[in-house]
Amino acid sequence: MALYEAERERAQREHGAPDEVTVDVSAPALGAARDALWRATRLAPELWRAHYYLGRVYRDLDDSHQAAEQFTRAIATHPMYRAGYIALSELYRSWDYIDQALAVAKLGTTYLPSDAELWCELGMAYGARRADDQAIAAFDRALALRPQDMTARFQRGQVHARRGDVVNARRDLEAVVASRDAATAPWQPIARELLVRLPRR
Repeated sequence: MALYEAERERAQREHGAPDEVTVDVSAPALGAARDALWRATRLAPELWRAHYYLGRVYRDLDDSHQAAEQFTRAIATHPMYRAGYIALSELYRSWDYIDQALAVAKLGTTYLPSDAELWCELGMAYGARRADDQAIAAFDRALALRPQDMTARFQRGQVHARRGDVVNARRDLEAVVASRDAATAPWQPIARELLVRLPRR
C-alpha cells in the first residue's frame, strides 16, 4: 500500500490523476498487498482507502471485476474521495459500459463539483458515447476549474476535430503541442496528426 501511496503523491506533484500511475512491482508483491488489504477491509469495512487500493491491486492483477467491486465500495464508504469515481468510471469505459461510466462520473461531480479531474472524466464518458455537446460542456467546466489541464484540452480538441469545428480544434490541439508539461508527451504526436488533417480555412 505504501508503494501506491507514493505513486499517488508523485501523480499529484506532476498534476496527474492518482489512478493514472502504474506501480512497477512484481506479481508476488501484488499478491501480498492484495491479501493484506483484503484482510484489512474484512476487519474494518469502513476503510475506504483500503478498498480503493485493493481495487488498484486487483486491476494491476488483471482481475477487473474484483477491482470494480472494490472501487464501488470505496465510493460507498467515502463519497468525497474523487479517485474512486475516476478509477471506476475509467474501468467501465474500458469495458464499453458507457452508461455506467457516465452514472459514476456524474455522481462524482455531484459530490465534488469543483474537481476538474472528475469533470474531465465525465467529458471522456460523454465523448465515448459521441455526445459531443455534453462532452465539450464537461471539458469546458474542467478547464474553467483548472485552465492548465492539458488532458481536458486534448480531449476537447479531439471532440472539436471530430465534429468539424476547425477553429476550436486548432486552438486546443496547438496548445497541447506547445505544452512543456511532460504528461502531454504521449498526446503530442496525436495532436500534431490531427492538426495536419484539419482543413485550412
